[in-house]
Amino acid sequence: MQQDFKTKIFRGAFWLSGGEIASYGASFIRNVILARILTRDDFGLVASFALTITLFEIIGKMAIDSLIVQSKKGDEPEFVATCHAFQLMGGIISAGLILLMAAPLARLFGVAEATWAFAMLAFVPLCRAFMSLDVNRLRRELIFKPSIQTEVIPHLVTLALTWPVAAWLRDYRAFLVLLVTRWFLTTLLTHYLAHRPYRLGWRRQYALAVALFGWPLIVNGLLIFLSRQADQMVVGSAYSMSDLAAYSVAASLSLIPGMMLIKVFTSLSLPVLSSLQDEPNVFLNRYRLIAQSLGLFAVVFSVVMILNGENIVRIIYGERYSGVGMLLGCLAAGQGFRIMRAAPTIAALARGDSKNLMFSNLFRATGLAFAIHFAAAGYDLMWIAVAALLAEVIAFAAAAIRLSALYELPAGLSLWPALLCALAVSGAVWAPSTFGLNVNNWISMALLTLLAIVLILAAGWPIMHSIRDMARRSVLRPRPSSAQS
Repeated sequence: MQQDFKTKIFRGAFWLSGGEIASYGASFIRNVILARILTRDDFGLVASFALTITLFEIIGKMAIDSLIVQSKKGDEPEFVATCHAFQLMGGIISAGLILLMAAPLARLFGVAEATWAFAMLAFVPLCRAFMSLDVNRLRRELIFKPSIQTEVIPHLVTLALTWPVAAWLRDYRAFLVLLVTRWFLTTLLTHYLAHRPYRLGWRRQYALAVALFGWPLIVNGLLIFLSRQADQMVVGSAYSMSDLAAYSVAASLSLIPGMMLIKVFTSLSLPVLSSLQDEPNVFLNRYRLIAQSLGLFAVVFSVVMILNGENIVRIIYGERYSGVGMLLGCLAAGQGFRIMRAAPTIAALARGDSKNLMFSNLFRATGLAFAIHFAAAGYDLMWIAVAALLAEVIAFAAAAIRLSALYELPAGLSLWPALLCALAVSGAVWAPSTFGLNVNNWISMALLTLLAIVLILAAGWPIMHSIRDMARRSVLRPRPSSAQS
């Protein structure tokens, strides 16, 4: 029985991860197709639509689907019915806010003629308002297939429609058609795949539980928006739609790989550290390994993107986005520090401390102040990316120092890999300009690739050497069970 349970858990984790990768991949490819067919101005407008949806979804999305899985009452029909009612209210409020703010947002982005398009975005939270939560309840029984299908199928359908719709309409309306199609299909699938009928209800104690669970997530959601996407709002309001398109492309290429890596590392490392809370020495060694491994990934990711970002952008998005490589390199350097920030965040979570992430996100939000200053002063778009990089460095330092102060884990465990990453990033920025290397020249491209390898080995070798030493000391060997001892 225990083996069957473990098999279900492993199989469920595998399919959930696969579904998430398929959804991310389909969404990314869809955006690449749109970027290649639409003009940069139209794709910039598409980026402004995505920002608007993300911002207003925070209000209506209170992680009710997670609450149903987590709560002891999650299987009770009355509890699910109350959750449906809460979801309906949140969705209607979000849709109403989008309708009210459509005209101001269109003026903010300098596209008053697209007010109707911003108003159309209200369809998304309205669809979410009527989704059935039973597919999430089934996850309590380790039945993951319905929730995976409701996520993946709409993404694949809209991906299949992307090229013909974009080739037909040839402007930002293509995104609106695909968006409406995706969410309408998602809502239909949640009802079609549900095992119980959709029902609205209200019980006071259940409603209070939903509110207490959801409101901190709204606050944290706003902080995450400020730390990840508010700089794009500044670009959209202070620069052109073409500039927003370029910044959005760079942000997407820098953000998605890092976030997927962080999610995987968190899933693998959190259970390990959580089980070692009463063994401080072993906890310390495991934390050192996690911090150095993430530091190595950060070095590789940052150096590759800085030296080859321009080629990567051209290959994926085409010549229309030439010149975006410098933006990508700067944002990727910031993403490297975000990757390393995952180490103190994971360690704090293993101690039952969820405030470290919120604390560091508060410091990451300082990037918004930098971005607003640079935009108001008329600085080049590149300085908005520099503001993001500075804020990521500050947020990383804040997370590492707070962890050290509260749990007596030496800050150097996190700061040492960060120093090596900073040196590698500095070398990757300095060398091409000093030696006149140009991405349009094949010899220069070969030299850039060689330089990337040299920098990665130079910065990563001390980390790899330390990881090897810890492996030799059997730090990674599983602890003996109580039966064996």
